[in-house]
Amino acid sequence: MYLKAMELDEEGTEHWALAAAQAFDVLRQPACREMPKPEWWNDEALKVLSARVVAVAPDGHQQCAMRAVVLSGDAIYTTSWNAEPRTAAEIKESATWWRRCARVALSPAEKTRCEDFASECDAFADPLLAEEEAEVAKARAAAETKAAETLKVAEAKAAATAEELLAEDAKEKQQAIKASKAKQGNGKNGKGKR
Repeated sequence: MYLKAMELDEEGTEHWALAAAQAFDVLRQPACREMPKPEWWNDEALKVLSARVVAVAPDGHQQCAMRAVVLSGDAIYTTSWNAEPRTAAEIKESATWWRRCARVALSPAEKTRCEDFASECDAFADPLLAEEEAEVAKARAAAETKAAETLKVAEAKAAATAEELLAEDAKEKQQAIKASKAKQGNGKNGKGKR
């Protein structure tokens, strides 16, 4: 019925978003594992659909939960679709949606449940973030080391080129002085013969 409601409601409306979130919630239940799924029942399409749902209804409990579940993938529980591995950023965003879901929860128990999911997402994502930050820092340090080495090589080449130019300049000056002296010598010899 929720799938039918999605079809009948105008796409992009709050009713459509609620129907989509409710259809998602029912379809992901173990009892529906063998049931035929709609064309959007794949990881990429669910990410897109859940983003559209919360864009329309960002304060709907069911809609926030849908986005949170899709973004967390298999991080805190097993999905009923083939979820790709999630980045730490996606799992952190999932925690944000769980917190938003907790703010609009209809009961204290539901609020606590959503906050627990948010905490689980944070606990899963924080070590990943630390690992990603360490990799970024390592890559940055390697890039800085390489840049320093490249600069050192470039400066050495520039210094060698400058030395060569100075040596050539000095050689040209010596040749000019010799040529000038030779000219002067030729000039004296020529005056004496006259």
